[in-house]
Amino acid sequence: MDAEWIRQRLDAIPGKTQAGLARALGLDPAAVTRILQGKRHIKAYEIPAIEAYFDAPHRESPPLPRLLEPTWRGGETIPVLGVAEAGKDGLVEWNGEVVDRVAKPPFMAGATNAYAVFVQGDSMWPRYSHGELVYVHPGRPVTPGCFVVAQFETPDSPTPRAFIKQYVRRGGAQTILHQFNPKKDLALATAQLKALHRIVGSGEA
Repeated sequence: MDAEWIRQRLDAIPGKTQAGLARALGLDPAAVTRILQGKRHIKAYEIPAIEAYFDAPHRESPPLPRLLEPTWRGGETIPVLGVAEAGKDGLVEWNGEVVDRVAKPPFMAGATNAYAVFVQGDSMWPRYSHGELVYVHPGRPVTPGCFVVAQFETPDSPTPRAFIKQYVRRGGAQTILHQFNPKKDLALATAQLKALHRIVGSGEA
């Protein structure tokens, strides 16, 4: 089963919609959109529910490639927070809505406010690629050279903005961040920063 299998049935079966599939899976509709766009992999435990929604006969599905499965197991999860599509330098509107939940990795066991977010754009390629999931630990100290999700306010937007960059330093009234593509430093007014959260890992959803 893949995104094309789902797309064909949405087009061919009257009454079957992305919103209906999202309800059947207990997901935010944005998560189904990412599946159809190839930005989110179908999890093995979701396949029976997808088949049931389309009234497809159940079959023994082959396991997903091991590369796409988390190497950890356990019941605890963390939220995946949603953002708008990337603009210049990977800039997005930060809506903070929960669009999915993923297994909490063991290296974040002590993080009570951890979250994950999908990378938008290619401004940090080759370190992070578009659609990659990164894990964020707000309680971990930010140190020079680490990678961060920077959330900040701007006068021209009613909602906060955010992007993923490498932290360089904070000096005086400015916080200096670095991006890889194109390579350059960015200076943010420290007073505009709402949060600077450290990225502690990345991988597939």
